[in-house]
Amino acid sequence: MSEEQDNRDELETVEDENSDIQQDSDEFETVEASDDDLKDIQIESSAATVVRPRRKPYSGMWGPIELGAFGIAALLFLAVALFYLLAVVPQQRELTSGQKQRDELDRELTSAKEKWGDIRSTETRVAKLITSAEDFESRALREQSVGTTSIYQRINVLINAYGLRNTSGPDYVPLETGDQKSTSSREGSGQKGRDKFRSIFPGIYISTTVEGSYPNVRRFIRDIETSSEFVAITSVEMEPSEDEVKQAESATMEVSDGRGGKTTQSYRKGRYRGNVVSLRIEMAAYFRRPADQRLVTSATVENSDDEAVPGGDSD
Repeated sequence: MSEEQDNRDELETVEDENSDIQQDSDEFETVEASDDDLKDIQIESSAATVVRPRRKPYSGMWGPIELGAFGIAALLFLAVALFYLLAVVPQQRELTSGQKQRDELDRELTSAKEKWGDIRSTETRVAKLITSAEDFESRALREQSVGTTSIYQRINVLINAYGLRNTSGPDYVPLETGDQKSTSSREGSGQKGRDKFRSIFPGIYISTTVEGSYPNVRRFIRDIETSSEFVAITSVEMEPSEDEVKQAESATMEVSDGRGGKTTQSYRKGRYRGNVVSLRIEMAAYFRRPADQRLVTSATVENSDDEAVPGGDSD
């Protein structure tokens, strides 16, 4: 009985399996019958896949657009820098130079106004210069005849007053005025040197050499500079006197020879304030012009005043 029961169970199991296989085959046939539908679905899905946009990977902040914008900005900055260096800087330098020149001209103009006042024409300026020269001539200079004698006496008195010894000169050479030409065809170096002291005023050129103590020589020069005559010292040369040098070279003294005796030994004297010195001095003295050589300014001043006030009374 048990065996039969087992066989039945196996049969039922086989039948169940057969039924399952049959169902699977039916399903397979159903799937085959709808292949056209599956193709349509696949086509639609592929089309949908093509239409869908793809996402790009992140490439950082410097993309092509950003790099292009940065390049354009760099070019603009370089162009501005070149324009500033080549155009703006030179203009600024020229402006600074022009301002300095303007300030200098303003200072010169202010100085001229302070010096010349309300000068409005060349004639007025010339007239003022001539007036100033004539005022100096009348106040500081003496007549030529009186001044020449006075300067001669002044030099001789000072030489005697300070105990000086006149070894050369005084030599007096007339100074021609600036508008006079020398009549000598051959001029020595001394004449050429004196030409630079010529002026519109007549004068004399004096040169002399004296010897004396240093303090007295200094006083002699000081008194000449402060004299009432208008004297300009042009050259001063001072050196030890030749007699003093000879005395210094021949000076001797007695010294002990170390054995109880004495011997004579020469020595050179040193310089001190009381040594005799030799002074060569050159100077130029100026005097008033003769009346016929003076410039007449009254007519010039009147003409300039008439030009400064154009028009006049219309009555």
